[in-house]
Amino acid sequence: MRSALCIAALIVALASAAWAEGVGDLRFKDMSGKPSALGQAKLVAFWSSDCAPCLREMGILPDIAKQNSDLPIALISLKDAEHTRARLIPMPENVQVLVAQDEGRAVLTAFGNERTLALPYSVMLDKKGAICGKYYGILSPDKVKEWRKEC
Repeated sequence: MRSALCIAALIVALASAAWAEGVGDLRFKDMSGKPSALGQAKLVAFWSSDCAPCLREMGILPDIAKQNSDLPIALISLKDAEHTRARLIPMPENVQVLVAQDEGRAVLTAFGNERTLALPYSVMLDKKGAICGKYYGILSPDKVKEWRKEC
């Protein structure tokens, strides 16, 4: 039993290291066009300006951010800055808006999206930066509350 637990812990550690390594290779820019990193983001939401469900989620994300004002959030667009700016609505200060500079498939895969290009897609990161929750579809305030308790 003990060796099974050790093997499971090793697998989790290796998966987290591989994930962190893949994410570290990704490039992002902020809305002014300056290179940027994810910073301390704990909730990461991916969207595209040509995705109808993403635009619906965009309408509720400011409320989620306000209800969780202590939670750093990264909103990552998989379109270029021009398309992003055209559809972006004002976001609270705890939301960092980034534009992915790498191909969308690579970005989503690095963040554990097993349904390549399925959007909207969100992940919650734990204190070590590993994914502790992922969600396909329009994010709800209840899902964020659940993640905050679990992560």
